[in-house]
Amino acid sequence: MKKFATFLFLNFILNLATITIYAQSGVWTWISGDSTSNSLGVFGAQGVPSANNHPPGVYEPCEWKDKQGNFWVYGGNSGYSDLWKFNPGTLEWTWVKGSGFINQPAIYGTKGVATIANTPGTRKYASTSWVDTAGNFWLFGGDAASNALWKYDLATNMWTWVNGTTNINAFGVYGIKGVPAALNVPCIRSETCSGWTDSLNNLWLFGGFGNGASALGNLGDLWKYNITTNEWTWMAGDSVVNNLANYGVKGVSSATNNPGGRYSYTKWKDVGGNFWIFGGGTASNVKNDVWKYQPDINQWVWMNGKNTNDDVGNYNSFCTFDSTLLPRARREQRFSVTDNCGRFWMYAGFNNGAFPQNDLWFFDPQKLQWKLLNGTNQFFQPGDYGLLGVSSVNNLPPSRGGASAWWGDDNKFYMFGGWYSSTKSYADVWVFDPDTNCISFSCNYNIPVVANLSASDTTVCEKLCIGFFDISQNYPTSWQWTFNGASPSTSTLKNPQNIATIQSKL
Repeated sequence: MKKFATFLFLNFILNLATITIYAQSGVWTWISGDSTSNSLGVFGAQGVPSANNHPPGVYEPCEWKDKQGNFWVYGGNSGYSDLWKFNPGTLEWTWVKGSGFINQPAIYGTKGVATIANTPGTRKYASTSWVDTAGNFWLFGGDAASNALWKYDLATNMWTWVNGTTNINAFGVYGIKGVPAALNVPCIRSETCSGWTDSLNNLWLFGGFGNGASALGNLGDLWKYNITTNEWTWMAGDSVVNNLANYGVKGVSSATNNPGGRYSYTKWKDVGGNFWIFGGGTASNVKNDVWKYQPDINQWVWMNGKNTNDDVGNYNSFCTFDSTLLPRARREQRFSVTDNCGRFWMYAGFNNGAFPQNDLWFFDPQKLQWKLLNGTNQFFQPGDYGLLGVSSVNNLPPSRGGASAWWGDDNKFYMFGGWYSSTKSYADVWVFDPDTNCISFSCNYNIPVVANLSASDTTVCEKLCIGFFDISQNYPTSWQWTFNGASPSTSTLKNPQNIATIQSKL
C-alpha cells in the first residue's frame, strides 16, 4: 500500500511538472508519435482513440480542423488512404476510416450519393482540402488522382463523390472566365494546397501542377466552386500552363497582375476575407513573394517579397518586425496557418535543391512585415526531441518539408509529419507555444465590419423555430440580435438558433 501511494504521489508530481513546463512560452514540445523516422504507425482499433495510436510517417497529407478543435489528416506519400483524427486536448489519435493498406484505389460509387464504401483512395503530392461553413471536409486533386471533388460528412462517416470525373488524366474545362457552368471543371492537379472557403461558403482553388486546358505544366488559374449549385467558375489566371508571373507595382491591384504558374502550398485568409499565398515555385526554382487576391474585385496584388527566384532571404533578427526581414524562398511549406487574429504563420519547407529547413515565421498582413520566431537559416538540422510532453528551450523539430499544420483553439501552432528527405518521413506531432512578449493575441482590427445578416427563412409562422446567421465581412467580435415577439427576444450569439416565433412576416 505504501509503494502504491508513493507511486501515485510521484506520478502526480511528474504530471504537474509536465503541465507546468508545457505552459512555458516560446518553446517547442513533442507531444505525440515517434521520434524516429519511417514509422509504420500504430492503428489500434478503428474508431477508438488511444494515446498509443498514431499514423505512419507521411509526407504531404491533407489536413482539416473540425468545429470542436480536433485536427484531421488523410493520405499522403506513405501510400495509405486512411483518415485520422487528433484530439489536442487528450493528445490521442483515432484511426477513423480506411483499410489500413497502402495503394488503395478510389471507390467512387454514384456521383452525389454517400455510401460507407466510398473512398478517394491513395492521394500523394499535395491534395487541396477545405472545411465548409457547416463543418464538412472537402478534398480535390493530388498526384495520380482524378479531378473529382469529394466531401466527407463527419456525422455519417461517409465520403461522397460530388463533382468532376474519374479520369486521372483529365484536362480542365474552363468555359468562359467569370461564368459558372455545370460542365466547367478544373484539371487534375497536384502540388497545391492553396484552397480557401469564403464567407458565402464557396470553395476556391489556385495553381499547382496539372493538365491545364490542353497541356501538362505549372498552373496559375484560380477557380471558385459553388456548393449550392454544384458549379465551378474559372475566375482568374490563364488556362494554359507555364505562364510567367506579372508582378505589376508592389501594393497596387491590377486586372493584369497574376502570380503565374507555380506549385503553391499556402492558404492564408485575412480578416477582410482576402486570400494570400507565399512562394512556392516550379521543379527548378522557388520564390519568396507574397500575393493577395481580393475576391470582391477579382484582382491579385503583389504585397511583399522578391520577384526573383531562389532568394536566400534575410534572417538578421528574432522576434522583431523589420521591413528587411524575409524568409528564404521555398516550396513544400504546407504547414502554413492563420491564427485567431488573422495573422499568418509558416514553418520550414524545401529550397530549390529539396534541402529541408527548420525556421518558423510570423507575418502580419496589416503591417506587411515578417518576424522570425524560431529556428535557423541552415538546412538539414537534426533537431532535438527532448522528452515526450516536456517543453524545453532546447527542443527543436528536425528540418522538414511537406507536413500538415493547424492553429489550435489554445492559440498554439501544431504540426504533424513531413519529410527530412525522400528516405526519411516523420510521424510526430509538435506544438509551438508562442512567447506572448513577442506575439500579442489581443486582436486589434483596424478594418471596419461590413454587416451582413440572414435568417434560415423569411416567412415565419406560429411556433416555428428558425435560425439566424452572421455572414458579415471583416470578423465582428460581438453581436446583439433583437427578435420582436419571439422567444428568446434577444441574443448575443453569433448564429442564434431555434428562435421560437409567433405568426409574422420578416
